[in-house]
Amino acid sequence: MRIFWPRADSTELVSPLPLEDCVHLLRGAVEPAWKLFGRCPVVGWARGTRFSMRKRVRYSNSLQTLLLGSVVAEAGRTRIRCRFTVHPWATALLVVWFGAVGVLAIVMVAVAISMMTSSGLRPQVLGQDAPVAGPVLAMATAPALLVLAYLLVRFGRWLARGERGYLIDYVCLTLEAKPAAAPAPVRERVG
Repeated sequence: MRIFWPRADSTELVSPLPLEDCVHLLRGAVEPAWKLFGRCPVVGWARGTRFSMRKRVRYSNSLQTLLLGSVVAEAGRTRIRCRFTVHPWATALLVVWFGAVGVLAIVMVAVAISMMTSSGLRPQVLGQDAPVAGPVLAMATAPALLVLAYLLVRFGRWLARGERGYLIDYVCLTLEAKPAAAPAPVRERVG
């Protein structure tokens, strides 16, 4: 499903602020999604040490980038763990969509082949009377629905382009955070 769906990825940030300050700042940095005329550029929630946010847009996009995060105290500073994904309901809806269309495609192709072989009909050359137009149309419908779903996913993700970087920048600005340094690779001594 990787062709149809973006893979979830994650990153870690480090803020010099203590955990309590980060939790307080996160609560003030997001507004509920149901608040229609909010001033905050992101919507979501912050409860305890966990938070969720997405960019506020003036249109509906179920395939928007969603940041799911948590904050953890670490030696007088705070580590922010961020995971980027799409909303779980959008994932569930598309799994059902692709599953139903896949099953429909198998059934429609089987029925169309059965209709063509049982009645002795064979595909005819274009330009002549084509008695198999119904079964051929039935066989083409399911792949067309799969292509339509694929294009809708690609368009929704295209609309969400750049949101991952926007959300990282927003968290960094809000919490005075910087990307966490990657751990140094462990090298074994040879010899």
